Amino acid sequence: MGGSLAMIGGAAVAEALAAHHGKVDAAFAAYNQQLRPLVEEVQAQALVMLADYLVPKTQEAIQLRNTQTPPF
Repeated sequence: MGGSLAMIGGAAVAEALAAHHGKVDAAFAAYNQQLRPLVEEVQAQALVMLADYLVPKTQEAIQLRNTQTPPF
């Protein structure tokens, strides 16, 4: 999701700069207000997914993780 979020963010910055006629402070404030909810949602989902991956709750999940992760 990081790559997708970067592309969405880039487009949103461009749109905000155009909408605010190059006024950087206003554009970035609008960009932040527009994108903040999405960024926070993606970050929260990443934390849950990472926690589930690092500390699986079932034996099956442990086995799945172990087959998908190369040994160190």
